[in-house]
Parts: sequence; C-alpha cells; structure tokens
Amino acid sequence: MEITLINVGDIIAYGLRCVSSNLKKHGVSTRIVFIPPRFADISHDGLFSGIEAVARDSDLIGISLMAGQFKSAVYLTENLKKRLGVPVCWGGVHPTICPDECIEHADIICRGEAEDTVVELARRMQDREGLHGLAGVWFRHEGEIIRNPSRGIPGDLDRYPPPDHDFGSQYIFEYATGTMDRMSERNFFTHRGNRYTTLPTRGCAMNCTYCINNYFS
Repeated sequence: MEITLINVGDIIAYGLRCVSSNLKKHGVSTRIVFIPPRFADISHDGLFSGIEAVARDSDLIGISLMAGQFKSAVYLTENLKKRLGVPVCWGGVHPTICPDECIEHADIICRGEAEDTVVELARRMQDREGLHGLAGVWFRHEGEIIRNPSRGIPGDLDRYPPPDHDFGSQYIFEYATGTMDRMSERNFFTHRGNRYTTLPTRGCAMNCTYCINNYFS
C-alpha cells in the first residue's frame, strides 16, 4: 500500500506527520509533499508534474487542510484525479468542522484525530473491503454520501510514534526553480526558520471564538 500525503502552506504539518509515522509503524509506505504558502501559484504546472512524479504509484492521496487552504485543496484534487485517477482523501481541521462542504470535492474525508482512522482505511483498501462502518470516515459510494459515526479522542498518546521527519520520504516544491525537490535540512530550515516545533499534548486550554476548539466546546 502506497500513500502520498500533501500539505499546503505549513511545513510544520504536525498532524500530517503524526498520521504518516503511524502508517509507517503499521507497514504502510508513505511520502509527504509540502507546498509552501504561495497560493497564487497553486496552478504552477511544475507543481502538478512534480506531485505526479512522486505519487504515480500511489493507491491513495491524502490532503491536509485548514479553511484557508480549501480552494487550493479543491484545485489540487480536481487536477490530481485527472492526472492520476486514484482516490483523494481530505483530513484536518476543515473536513472535521465542515464535512458536508468537503465531501462534495473529496472521495473520502477523515474527521477528528486520524492516526487510527487512516491505518484502518489503508487496511480496508488493501484488502478491498468497503468503508461502511469505519468510524471517523465519510465517503461517496454509488452517488450516495455515507456518513459513518465519529471516532473518539485517543486516550493514550504514548502508543503513537513521534511525528515523521524522515527527509528521505519527503519532498518540497520550490517555486523559485519550479522543481519538486527532496526534503533536506537546508530547505526545511529555509522555509521554517531555525526552530523545531512539537506538541506534548493534544488540544488547547483556550476557547477562542475563531478556532476549532470553540466548535467542540
């Protein structure tokens, strides 16, 4: 099973890295493509050629997005489905809080914490099983939207591996050259700065009205 994961605008991509590392722990091969936040150039032809080269043998493409990346995710999904013809799954904040909007564009959406959801999704796809009853997943099937129940919040974070920072399986699109380059320490810190970000817990103590936490309160 081969999965290519795509993140637009956030090279930290903590959630996506956690999903990738847990997939690898369970024997699923993953690659991550990072697209720096330059949304006006999301239509750059070199971008799609680069993703196609990385993902041509993938069985599933995953895109992580917040509300600000919605239009970019729609454009990516439409073009990648034409080029690669594989299912596209969306996850992250926006599919979690606006699932009805997102399932109109993606084949599958994951809602909430997705480490366990995506592992089971990959297993079912590999075994050619259906997705009915898979908690945390909505999907389109024969013209109908199947809304499976939500998945609970994981209680033991220690059972998950650290976020995936394996540069050997990660790529970044460089707008300056129009090329898809393999991730390296140089281009990681060029885009991120001289900082390393991690999260010791899940969630936030605050309840800001503009944030996803307010939605769950």
